[in-house]
Amino acid sequence: MQVATTALRIDIRRFQDEFFTEEPFRKIVLEHVQYTTLLIGQIAACNRLHEVEERLARWLLMVSDRIGKSSFHLTQEFLAEMIGSRRSTVTLTASMLKRSGLIDYRRGEIRIADREALEDTACECYPSRAGSSRRCKNHPSPITRRLWRLGILPNPRPAERSRPRS
Repeated sequence: MQVATTALRIDIRRFQDEFFTEEPFRKIVLEHVQYTTLLIGQIAACNRLHEVEERLARWLLMVSDRIGKSSFHLTQEFLAEMIGSRRSTVTLTASMLKRSGLIDYRRGEIRIADREALEDTACECYPSRAGSSRRCKNHPSPITRRLWRLGILPNPRPAERSRPRS
């Protein structure tokens, strides 16, 4: 994990049991694997074809979307690896974004200061994902609801709590 946030953990035997016995669960897991594979391909192409400023803006927005916060800690070394660049290039690019008022950046602490302008700076690869990320926050996925029912993930929505299994 590169950003301080929460994560889920499940015993492998329990996961395998659910995966092999529950068709809806298996379908969701395989859809997620397919989505992740496509995303990796898109990011690889993006890192090859787009300018470093666009890639850095895209990556910062993706991190913000994933953790649901506009402030987070990422090292320049990690950012360089993620956008296919050198650390010195990330330093210069982050400084440009900071001078433009798009981000605040100091010793790895990043805060998105002007999200709209940062979205305008990001390459076209970012908007293709943004809608699905926003939908996930407002409408939990079937896998999230399934994890609630299994008691693996605490359910923050009392109206969606399921009855105990018999």
